[in-house]
Amino acid sequence: MLKNILSYNDCAQCKYCCVFTADEMRYVPKFPTLLKERVCKDWGGAAAFVPCQCEEDLWDIVLQPQADGLLHCPLCHPSKGCGLGADKPVECAAWPFSIALKNKKMVFCLEHSCPPVNRIKDKPQVQQFAVEQVAAPLHEWALRYPHILRNYDAQNKILLTYD
Repeated sequence: MLKNILSYNDCAQCKYCCVFTADEMRYVPKFPTLLKERVCKDWGGAAAFVPCQCEEDLWDIVLQPQADGLLHCPLCHPSKGCGLGADKPVECAAWPFSIALKNKKMVFCLEHSCPPVNRIKDKPQVQQFAVEQVAAPLHEWALRYPHILRNYDAQNKILLTYD
């Protein structure tokens, strides 16, 4: 989804969005049942899932603890990045954009913590691309699974507000 603004190598070298601390578990992308089943078939025992606590049709991937104390997505190759290619959860495909709740309204945001996007000089081009290409599928996802939305982080830039 983001190949118009980021190269595959930018993401593969960074992997920021595939690594979590113990208190960032709420940010772990959710897998719909069909995608989870496909990953289990294609990856065998390399990926395990547990039911999502907030939506019955979604699954959390079991992250792998590393020596650095961080939790890594098992589908992220150390040098090649995400092994899912284009067939990834909506939240992964849309990163560094997200939908959050602010004052009980959904807002479409650019996350402040994506190193490759932070290096892009033409931010208006990134924002225009996001509004035109990323907002609609992410908003549909949020409407379908409203319980997975988190609260707005004031460090993120709001690009759209939904009524």
